[in-house]
Amino acid sequence: TPREDGTYAARLGDLTERMDALSMEREGFIEFILSDMPPRPSNYEEIIATNLGRQDTDDEEAFELELGPNNCAASSDAMTSD
Repeated sequence: TPREDGTYAARLGDLTERMDALSMEREGFIEFILSDMPPRPSNYEEIIATNLGRQDTDDEEAFELELGPNNCAASSDAMTSD
């Protein structure tokens, strides 16, 4: 249920009790996440570089990037791991 400001929040202990993924071992969690991951969009590298501030993107380009599927964040090769 959202808060009055539209955000969602819960105590970690409550979530751990309700969400099996939060009590998995690291390797099991990674396998679980990767098992149902959709294919990367064709502009994956550009999206990640823009999100990390490594690439300047004007408003029109950003709008174009947002039109595609949003499935870059949770991937085993995301550039956020460095």
